[in-house]
Amino acid sequence: MKLVTIVYENEIGMIEEFNPNNLLRENKYDLDYFDFNNSSLSDFLDYLDFQDCEDYCYICAGSPNRLIKLINYLNKMTSTNIHLYNTNFEKLIGPYNLELNEYEDIDFNALPLPSNDRGTMQLENGISAMISGLYPNNLRNNLIKHLYVENLNLLTNINSTIFSNMALNSCIYIEQPFNEIPDEENYIYPIFESENIKSKIDNNEFVAISKNKLEEDIKYTIDTGEVFNSNFISGYIDYSIVSELAFNNNRLFIFEEGIYQDYLRNIKITSNINAGYQEIVIKLTAINKPENLTNVKTPIYNLYPFCIRMLNLLKSEKGVFITPYTTYKYPPKNNVSDFHVIGIIKDDLSVVYSIKTGQFYKVNEQFIYLLEAYLKDELDSKEIKMELQDNYDYTLKQFMELIKNA
Repeated sequence: MKLVTIVYENEIGMIEEFNPNNLLRENKYDLDYFDFNNSSLSDFLDYLDFQDCEDYCYICAGSPNRLIKLINYLNKMTSTNIHLYNTNFEKLIGPYNLELNEYEDIDFNALPLPSNDRGTMQLENGISAMISGLYPNNLRNNLIKHLYVENLNLLTNINSTIFSNMALNSCIYIEQPFNEIPDEENYIYPIFESENIKSKIDNNEFVAISKNKLEEDIKYTIDTGEVFNSNFISGYIDYSIVSELAFNNNRLFIFEEGIYQDYLRNIKITSNINAGYQEIVIKLTAINKPENLTNVKTPIYNLYPFCIRMLNLLKSEKGVFITPYTTYKYPPKNNVSDFHVIGIIKDDLSVVYSIKTGQFYKVNEQFIYLLEAYLKDELDSKEIKMELQDNYDYTLKQFMELIKNA
């Protein structure tokens, strides 16, 4: 069996596959799609076995620098022949030529390439996730996205099963400066110095917060809708730990004295630097047992860091957030999870933010009032009908149209 996929490698070594549905002539090309962001090296090897794949071919748009290292590594690990071709269908890696005629009429120039700054954005988002411990909800638990290592010497002591269970698109940060990496070809993940991480903390872009202070701040936000960010921070160090939301375990910190769950080194997983992946997962499961947690967290704990980032983005020290979980005109509702817009009142400015598109929309006070009712399923309430009176149907229709398009 032969599987073919089209990929693009950006400037920081992240590899993205083109979804076959995005090709101009739908259903014409038989293309494979394997998610580099949410799958590990071990997952991919299992996938090849499951598919009974004899040949797996990457057609790469752009420069396949890291992809070449990955393919060379894979060819040592599997009986499947891994091939690499460029968009001119010139073979770069492979034991023999593949028959690829059916793909040669693809217009690669018409494919939707990622933006030029995508790699920079991925680095920024990744650093924020690694410092805070907050990763996307769709990311699988215990899939390692970031490995933070004290020095280069420790790399050779890390158990190989750790690397096998890192996401194919993940990276390693080294704390101590280095000029070159010995045996670099053996490491299939991008390696960066941690200078950007340390500078964000030294510059107070990310700060530590105690559990008690966080609970006080969040209770105030629930009661009033108000969020404060007087120092314009981007987030909190180890927020996932302090808030007790640390069930994803998508990062590891490895130091001479052991492996930790958190950046501040308050939770040591093991003193054994060479601990295997399964041993670490078992220990993390014990650490994160529900009975070890003091409170059942309300959904606002997930949303609160987002509110802090929004204030930083808006360059505002405080704002009132209209969400299902905060109080404005109506009491909070914690059983709401499916929403894509929130409201923000900043001084005399009211805006709606679309989580789906990342766009801000300037609105009036009435829209904010309706937005809260919408988020809390109160649009047909007596209060709303009295407020709008004869304009109820028309105003509601206009409102819902705007929400739909936001």
